[in-house]
Amino acid sequence: MKAQAAQQEELKKQLQAEREARENAEIAKQAREELANLPGTEDEKVALLKSIRALPQEQQEVMLKFAKQANSVAALAIQRLGTTGVRSGEGLLSKAAGDNEFMQKVAEIRKRDNCSRTEAMRKARKEYPEIYKRWNGASNGAVH
Repeated sequence: MKAQAAQQEELKKQLQAEREARENAEIAKQAREELANLPGTEDEKVALLKSIRALPQEQQEVMLKFAKQANSVAALAIQRLGTTGVRSGEGLLSKAAGDNEFMQKVAEIRKRDNCSRTEAMRKARKEYPEIYKRWNGASNGAVH
């Protein structure tokens, strides 16, 4: 009987360990997919998600919504900086902000007219209104 009880206890521990490993893998995947743009390590994001899961269901929904919205805001901030490749591992600053089309036009005008950046931007707005609208829309967080 004692051997059977010990065996059952050991099986319970193994099942619990497997359940925790599966849950950790699920939470880590959620952290990578839903919180990728937030600062912090994957372990920190997993800890955040675990603490959210410990809350009552109603509060979980609110906090998950809040975390996802913060991730979206961070993604927009990254886009505004003109960066790409965050998920592909190229790094946050893989593409400089000046690489976009409107800023290239501003640089061309500065060189052509030997004027200040502000003056070149004013001229570029007049000379390339469609490019400016796309750039200004993107800089205000609008969808391209």
